[in-house]
Amino acid sequence: MFMAVFSVMRIFSTFPEYNFPLLLLSQTGCSFSQPFIFGSITKLTVTWFPEEEQGIANGLGTIGLFLGMMLALIITPFLFLSFGIRGMLTTYALITIAGTFLFLIFAKEGKKREEDITTFILKDILKLSKLKDFLIIEYGFFAGVGGFTAIMTWLEEMLNSLHGISISYAGIAGGFMIIGGIIGSIIIPAISDKTGKIKPFVLLDMAVASTMLYLLGIAEDFLFILLICFITGFFLMSALPLVLEISSKIAGKGMEGRASSMLWFFSQLGSIILIAIIEPMKIKFGSYYYSIALISILWAFAFLLFIGVKNSSNI
Repeated sequence: MFMAVFSVMRIFSTFPEYNFPLLLLSQTGCSFSQPFIFGSITKLTVTWFPEEEQGIANGLGTIGLFLGMMLALIITPFLFLSFGIRGMLTTYALITIAGTFLFLIFAKEGKKREEDITTFILKDILKLSKLKDFLIIEYGFFAGVGGFTAIMTWLEEMLNSLHGISISYAGIAGGFMIIGGIIGSIIIPAISDKTGKIKPFVLLDMAVASTMLYLLGIAEDFLFILLICFITGFFLMSALPLVLEISSKIAGKGMEGRASSMLWFFSQLGSIILIAIIEPMKIKFGSYYYSIALISILWAFAFLLFIGVKNSSNI
């Protein structure tokens, strides 16, 4: 609901003349709304699916994130060139409103069991953040999702600067990364559910993704770069539904949605910070290679930290 309201507000930032304060307020409101949307994925998964199916259910839910990102990359330039900034924002507002109504109509709360009902207080959130395992996951979202967003934001410029790849071909590479994420979010969680294990697959995901991202900074052949992007997306983003499942186990019954909302807050924080430091690092060191290497190191550090997550609750 918040997202729909602020999306409509954003339209009015373009007339009668451009209003930057209103645009900033609208964008901030949309960002504020995102954790509530992300939290609903985990909450509905826990509510409606048995434990042995929650990995794939989370994976299917997160596919919408990648599909939305991929469609935005494809249709935004077309909408802007065809209808201008106002028409583009109006289109996205209508899509958001339609999605809100569909969610209100079709998304249903499951039957609450007595043991699932808890009273939420701010102290519970603070207590959750003091848990070592949950703190590690918070960092993982900061570095993993934040780093992924930063890479996707700067990918075209990075590939053009490092390897002389045109903007159009660099966009194809970004598409391969997202497609890899979509496929990985189905396959890896499904295998995880079948084996009943989560932690080994998260470690595999982080190890492969951090290695592949580093190779992106030094690869030269375009086909090899496409392969690297696909593998990076496949493994990095397939870790997302698995970690959401782990977070729900750590948080406990009744706190799953709030826990995932907190994780998405850290992912947004990571996105803001890491996107902002890409260009300054390039200016200081003379190449985007160092920005890519930094994010790769952050992912590798997340891998090392996650080794310490307790192997309990069948994770």
